[in-house]
Amino acid sequence: RLMAADILLYDTDFVPVGIDQMQHVELTNTLAKRFNKTYGKTFKIPKPVISKTGAKIMSLSDPTKKMSKSESDKGTIYLLDDIEITHKKIMKAVTDAESKIYYDPEKKPGISNLLSIYAGIQNISIEEAVELFKDEKDYGVFKRAVAKVVCDECLRIQTQVQLLKDNTDKLAKRVKLMKSTHSNARLYIKQYSPNEFNSNKLKNLLEKLEKTKGFKPDLIIVDYLNI
Repeated sequence: RLMAADILLYDTDFVPVGIDQMQHVELTNTLAKRFNKTYGKTFKIPKPVISKTGAKIMSLSDPTKKMSKSESDKGTIYLLDDIEITHKKIMKAVTDAESKIYYDPEKKPGISNLLSIYAGIQNISIEEAVELFKDEKDYGVFKRAVAKVVCDECLRIQTQVQLLKDNTDKLAKRVKLMKSTHSNARLYIKQYSPNEFNSNKLKNLLEKLEKTKGFKPDLIIVDYLNI
């Protein structure tokens, strides 16, 4: 429900998700349709967008299972982990003994997973990624290339997160402003970008809902981080 609130609050048309997150968009659509049917057209019905590459990332330690926080820590990449830890995890990723790089999730799940990760971050197709490494016989060289692009991306994200943390005074002022937009609304902001969050959007939504018979906004939850 928290993810649904994020999506609906911003009048979202499209939601980029992985294959295993489709259920969240489906729940959002169900909630929006029920609300619109009861109280009149208020929310847009968002559509899921699934990338051709990286739609489902597998565990580094067991590439037959999806990467997950509940999975082995060795097989999961955390965006805010120390860069050296992330690099080591990729270098220790389970592969095979064939010493050939090509995409085949059934026969080569480990290599295929690393190709998906590389292609997704570099915004290229699986075929283009394979073409780059097809003549490489040393998996170590391939893993270092994957580790570099992953670590560079994590570092970019970590830099943006740190900028938000360093801007606590401005963030606090924004939270105070949001809370004052409506006396009946309690706004809990877990994470968001101060430069992107539009308080007018919230105010307009609350005013619209206030006019709706039988509905009073009591709680709005926003968990949004623009990175």
